[in-house]
Amino acid sequence: MSKSFLDRRHEQPDYEIEVWITGVRIPDGMVHWSVSVQGEDNPIEAAGILERAAEVLRDK
Repeated sequence: MSKSFLDRRHEQPDYEIEVWITGVRIPDGMVHWSVSVQGEDNPIEAAGILERAAEVLRDK
């Protein structure tokens, strides 16, 4: 997650974003992951959020 996002979150605690992570197991046994970020208009900030979501998925 980008530092500027963390700074902004600290300064504006009412800042709301939603990150949805869903996984669907397909017939061959693999899992297809889908990630959606809502509430962040800045593409650089959204990319930082997606990077963090990818880290969470890797740890699962």
